[in-house]
Amino acid sequence: MSFNDLERGVGAASSNNRLAAVRAPQSPKDTQFLNLQSSLALNVFKINANVQGILKLVDQLGTSRDTGGIRKSLHDLTETTRDMIKRGTDDLKQLAVLQAGLLHQQSLLKKTSHDFQLSLAAFQNAQKLSADRQRTVVEV
Repeated sequence: MSFNDLERGVGAASSNNRLAAVRAPQSPKDTQFLNLQSSLALNVFKINANVQGILKLVDQLGTSRDTGGIRKSLHDLTETTRDMIKRGTDDLKQLAVLQAGLLHQQSLLKKTSHDFQLSLAAFQNAQKLSADRQRTVVEV
């Protein structure tokens, strides 16, 4: 295949068809699995964003910008993230149940599970840092 072929669209359609065939759900259970996996992947993204937000708020503790509003925002963001993790854990359990009948989705489940575990660990570290910083600031 040459660049001229690509410009004319020759060959591109066949590679797009192969990609679509790989990603296309074959059954309703596949569709349900892919929808839930997509939702969980989005949840992981949001958790990671919240963790970064928590870390930014923690950095403001003990400085001149440390106000009641900052502490309330930190508390609210931590609680929101905790709820997202609870929902994510439930979704991951449901995903594992769905995957039991879909062996071809095993690698996708492993990747999603690994990503969720990394997000959970990052949140736990941020929570610990937040508690330590709040304790330090209160003692001073």
